[in-house]
Amino acid sequence: MKSLLFALATCLPIAAPAAADDFAADRVPASARWLIHVNTDGILGSRLFAEAEKRGALDEVDWDEARRELGVDLRHAVHSITIFGLHDMPDRAVALVSTDASIERALDRLSMHVDSEVRDVDGVKIVRWSEGGDDPAYSYLASRRDSEERLLIVSNDASDLAAAVRAVRGEGATLGDADGKGLAAMPSPDALVFAVASDSLRRLVQQEASSNVARLAQSATLEIGESNEELSIRLDVTTASADDARDLVQVAQGALALAQLVGPEEPDLAPLLPLIRKLDVRADGGTVSLRFRHDTAALINLLSAGHPHTRAYESDDWREARHDDEEDDDQDDDWGRKGWR
Repeated sequence: MKSLLFALATCLPIAAPAAADDFAADRVPASARWLIHVNTDGILGSRLFAEAEKRGALDEVDWDEARRELGVDLRHAVHSITIFGLHDMPDRAVALVSTDASIERALDRLSMHVDSEVRDVDGVKIVRWSEGGDDPAYSYLASRRDSEERLLIVSNDASDLAAAVRAVRGEGATLGDADGKGLAAMPSPDALVFAVASDSLRRLVQQEASSNVARLAQSATLEIGESNEELSIRLDVTTASADDARDLVQVAQGALALAQLVGPEEPDLAPLLPLIRKLDVRADGGTVSLRFRHDTAALINLLSAGHPHTRAYESDDWREARHDDEEDDDQDDDWGRKGWR
């Protein structure tokens, strides 16, 4: 069941246009440990999306099939997606999908094929979805007074979902509060994808302690954006000291130098050398910063023209593996403080 309902929430970043508002910090609990925000409006209005579509990179997406199965046109129904975790476990997450009333039709259709029941969790009535032997998923559909917006809240943990619902209703501290603590960095207006983790990356990504990044990093922020038809990447990693930051920079710069040295002799790496040369890595105190900016169309050309992965995409082995993977409500009546129920 997790694969069905979470697909609705987490596969939408590549499928949804929107008239999306900016990132809504007042919908995320202040206790969030990590967060990913996808500006679907920005993505579908970007040159990156236009160039990818022009080159047929999205031909595999069957919009009509999604419309037939869900009764919803995903390209016009979803406005933004925010995924966050309240714990140091990447597989325990909450997704906030800003959408409209058409999502109600999709959930009605889903309920005809998947078992569902309403449960009260910590005073919040949520829907539990289950299918066969899969782990259950939980959802809550919030509506807002005098608004067409619907907020689909999905999680694989019932208590995390209840906490998210209370934050949306204004019944708990959020990242938007002046005195809220937790994630400090927020996405810029040009951000297409934004991710931030405030705690030890070693715990969050469950890497070995021998990894330099996992051992030295205290927090990290990643932002991919586009402005003036140029794609930009910003990565900031905070360490405990200036010495730690310099150590990480030396490792990164050594790897880049090695790539430029051996790249001309490596067919897979040679096309990427113009991009590698544009990566700027430096330390400022205890922070390691990586910056990259490139014309979007030229970037897509470099990544796609004659690169081996474009040919592998059409191979029978790839198609067979992909096929194997594919096989493989009552709500509260009370309006919250912020007008959500």
